Amino acid sequence: MTIPGEAFALGAATCWAIASIPFSRVAARAGAPALNAFKTAAAALVLVPVTLVASGWHGASPGELAWLAVSGVLGLAVADTALFRAYALIGPRVTFVLFALSPFVATGLAWAWLGERPGDHALLGIAVTTTGIALVASDRRRDPQATATGATRWLGIACGLAAATTMGVSVVVFKIARPSGVTMPTESAHAIRMAAGAAALVVAGLATGRLRDWARAMRDPIALRPAAAGVLIAPILGVWCLLLALGRADAGVAMTLATTTPVLVIPLAWIWRGDRPGPRGIFGAAIAVAGVALLFASR
Repeated sequence: MTIPGEAFALGAATCWAIASIPFSRVAARAGAPALNAFKTAAAALVLVPVTLVASGWHGASPGELAWLAVSGVLGLAVADTALFRAYALIGPRVTFVLFALSPFVATGLAWAWLGERPGDHALLGIAVTTTGIALVASDRRRDPQATATGATRWLGIACGLAAATTMGVSVVVFKIARPSGVTMPTESAHAIRMAAGAAALVVAGLATGRLRDWARAMRDPIALRPAAAGVLIAPILGVWCLLLALGRADAGVAMTLATTTPVLVIPLAWIWRGDRPGPRGIFGAAIAVAGVALLFASR
């Protein structure tokens, strides 16, 4: 039995929901660039040796490898740094409202660049699911993990929008890198993207003279322990699920399901932080579930 791409996209959202709570705390303590450099480099150090032993790099042309590297830099170096910065400034809840725009970016670009037009039911499912996500994440209660006010809050909003846009571009670039007929295993593509993202972050750290500061910040045990746990959940397992989803479903559908994280965060936040959902959150969750059902029914 073949697992549908939509199921892998929901798996990615689940991983990111679990990792978002410790990652947002680490970002606030150590800084978004330090956290992103750590989690990307740590994931690359795990994935690259394992991939070399298990399957190697065969099955793709130099051009496809270059596109994979570009996708990794955009998605893992640029988008994730902006996302973690938004986490620290405006909290996960508002960040995910903004990040819910990424499926529209991915859908539009995949339609324009790849001719990948979702069917009418899928487009309706994308709209319904994204509406539910926005309702869940736009709860008017202040997020206890938000630290920004005034002009700094606008910086957090700008980071969230930048993360959504760059991630949408990244997933479409990944699909360009893996046209039909490519035989490279998904785990190899995953390792290449992660290595490219880690290399870009190291270069950025060296160029700005901040690499040592990032390393020092991540040596703090209070930051290191949750960050290390999050590495296994989000960049290794979660991104792998997303890449599998992109190989089996339209980019817009996969990104919509992968951004259902705020809905999945509701029970986790309630259990771990005592953050009970309000009526809007419950209503939004119900709408998002209906949208997910539409997306699965559109297959």
